[in-house]
Formats: sequence, structure tokens, C-alpha cells
Amino acid sequence: MAKTFRLAATQVAFKWDDRGGNVNPYSEQFDPKAVPKHIEMNTRQQLALFEKAGRMGADLVVGAEDMQRLGHYGMYLDDVSHFRKLVETIPGPTSKRIAAVARKYRMYIVACYPEKSGGKYYNTGLLFSRSGRILGKYRKVQLPANETWVFTAGKSFPVFHTELGNVGIAICYDVMFPEIIRCLALQGADVICHPTMGYGWTEDIGEATVKVRAVDNGVTIIVACAKRSQVVSHWGEVLCDAGHRHNVVVTADVETTAPMAHPPNHYATIGTGIADVRERWTKERRAQCFKVISAKIPPLMKRYAKGKKLPKTQEEIRKVYEKVKAEHQRVASGKPARYTWVTF
Repeated sequence: MAKTFRLAATQVAFKWDDRGGNVNPYSEQFDPKAVPKHIEMNTRQQLALFEKAGRMGADLVVGAEDMQRLGHYGMYLDDVSHFRKLVETIPGPTSKRIAAVARKYRMYIVACYPEKSGGKYYNTGLLFSRSGRILGKYRKVQLPANETWVFTAGKSFPVFHTELGNVGIAICYDVMFPEIIRCLALQGADVICHPTMGYGWTEDIGEATVKVRAVDNGVTIIVACAKRSQVVSHWGEVLCDAGHRHNVVVTADVETTAPMAHPPNHYATIGTGIADVRERWTKERRAQCFKVISAKIPPLMKRYAKGKKLPKTQEEIRKVYEKVKAEHQRVASGKPARYTWVTF
């Protein structure tokens, strides 16, 4: 019989002043000496929420993407030294602090922050055991355009074995690609932890995306964001939701390895003799027909053959950066933003 575990999602209000301030590199008031203190403040906020989850009896807690809020400085191409000086190796100082919280409350923790390794930088998610040991790491595969300026993309989708079931990690933009969640599910993930900085193209679509990813793959998804942090069941049910509150933890008690089963009198159960939906899908899927999904140049690409190419050279990236920088400077000076993430 499946056991019940308490799953927790944190919702932290990270500090970042778009309209100036001494930690905004696009502001006239920017003071590089203030950056380490800013990173430490954000780190403490996330650690405090991990502690809160521990006091609430969480078995597994998930933190937001880039808990240090260090990534901003990696996108500041005029001087990336602030980023390079502060990004850590793993294990390192921050991982030791997180491990201490995991040990203190005997809970699993998923945390996300930049990693330095072999002269490269990664957007990395870590899973800590109840004893504080790093069980594994995941390096974000699907980087949005501006993250490619400083980060190297990961190449695999590891799944980690725990008493809660098998745990996978998908970071922010990863979830916009259904293939990634399917890869984790096919490798046996029961729970997928989703540290993120955003919540879909729109708020309604964000919730729909998470619910559909969960039910399509028979997995529980834990979302940790700046808003709408939540736990979603393998049936796509939102079990808890932090809404728009600040610095809170929400929890749900979940049978993480319970089968996603149809009743005995369901047509699909009668037709196959298999009640477990996930088992049935896995056995029914005709993988030989899905080759187009992994094709490097699928037929759809022909439609865009004469379209614009993604900026890759330093010169191309710099042109984009100058436009983005001008917008950041505009907002830092107090003028209204012209760029937006809202689709409609």
C-alpha cells in the first residue's frame, strides 16, 4: 500500500528593485559592493522557508529557481564579473547550509541556484536527502535565449530514487516542452519538482500547463515560484495553492506512489484488464511512430527555413543585449516598461 508523504512548495518574495537601487546594474545608483549582501539576503529568505516547511512536517520541500537571484548578473554582459565571482561550485557553501536544514528536519529538499563546474556555468537543481547528502543534480536543459548568454545547457533527465518514490526535476522553461516531462515520467518519476521564476505565458495557461503535464504523465508536480506555488496531483488536481501571498509555504499530503487507476467497470479497464492508467499508457504507446518528436529537423522546420535564426554569435547576442539593456535602463529611471512576458 502506498504511503502518504507531506509535500511542500515555497513561495518567496525575492528582492529586486527594477526602478533603480544599488543592486540593479542598470541603475545609476548601482554599487557592486552591495551585490554580495543582496545575494545573501535572498539566500536567507529561501533557507527560512525551508526551515518553515520543516516545522510544518514536510517530507519534501521545493524552493524557487535561482534562490540567490544571482542569474540577473549573468545577463549583465557589460560586466559579468559580479556573477563569476559569486557563483559557487557544488558542493559548496550554499549547499552545506541547505544540507544542514535537511538534516535538522530529516526532510528532502530540492533547491536551485547557479553552479560553476569545469569553467562552465549551469542552472542547477539539487536533491538533498533527509541526512543532508546530495542525492543528485539536474542541469536545466531548455534554456531561454538570455540564459544561453552565460549558462551551458544540460543534456540529460536524471531521476533519483527515494522512499517517497522516484523524483525528477524540471526547471522553469523546461516545463514548456512536454517532451521533458514525458522523458522524466518514462524513466519512472513519480514526483517532479518544478523550481521556476515564471508561471506560464499567462496565469490561467500556467495552471493549465502544470495540470496537463501532471495528468498526461501520471505524476505529482510541485511548483515553487514567486506566485501560484502549488502541488498538483497525478489526476491534475490542485491540492494546494499559495496564490499571490508572499513568503509562505503550502503543503499537501500525497500518496506519491499510489496508482493512477480507473475503476473496475471503466471501459479501458475492462478492455485491457489493466486499471492502472500509467501502466496501460506505457504498454500501449507505439514509440516507433513517435520518431518525429526527436528529429533534429522535423517537417515543420521547412515552414521556417527562411525565417530568422536564433542569435548565436557574440555580435548577434550583443545586438539583442543592447536592446534589453536600454529597456532595463528605461525602467530603472522610472519610466514605464515597454517589454512584457504577457502574451495577451
